[in-house]
Amino acid sequence: MSTNRVYLQCRDMGHSWEWHTDHILMSTTNGDPTRFSRELACERCTTRRIDRFAIESGHIVRLGNGYRYAPDYQVKGGLSRQDARDLVFADVLTTATDHHQSTSTPSEQGGLATRLGRSLNRRLTS
Repeated sequence: MSTNRVYLQCRDMGHSWEWHTDHILMSTTNGDPTRFSRELACERCTTRRIDRFAIESGHIVRLGNGYRYAPDYQVKGGLSRQDARDLVFADVLTTATDHHQSTSTPSEQGGLATRLGRSLNRRLTS
């Protein structure tokens, strides 16, 4: 499973979409555009989303979308948003705990962040 921090952030918070390409004409009828697409890119993880649209009765209708992911982004069997969030916070808490332990006395160690980080790590690695 990829535990790349950037990928986990996107799984936890959602992608940070930015316009990547102009609209691309996909089809016309009698010279008028009828279908087009646009491509968005995530600023964090480079995932691409391709949205497809049609013009029907003078209105733009979304037909659907597709995604292109980095080779190691997808997780076999899936990874729920909650599991991603747990991994993000376990990483944050472990980092905070490591920093705290390196700057505190032994009697100050073992606080809430330490206990939460250990608990999440045990659950996610078992």
